[in-house]
Amino acid sequence: MGYHPELALFNTDDAPEVSDFSIIPTWGIRRNLGKHFNYEAGLGAGFSYTFAKRAGYLKNKSELELNMHLRIGYRF
Repeated sequence: MGYHPELALFNTDDAPEVSDFSIIPTWGIRRNLGKHFNYEAGLGAGFSYTFAKRAGYLKNKSELELNMHLRIGYRF
């Protein structure tokens, strides 16, 4: 689950003001490589909704999204 609010450090007239909300259930697996290293892979599909504040520039939209990740980690 994620939410990305519209936080602008620099506001210009032509920059869109958007924020989005998503729910993406993800299945993943993590395995150790030796004592300190591990790797992780994940895959998921879910729903995303984008809120646009300037109706003339962008429109609100909802869509299906995919989430895939591959990660390598080190444990101290």
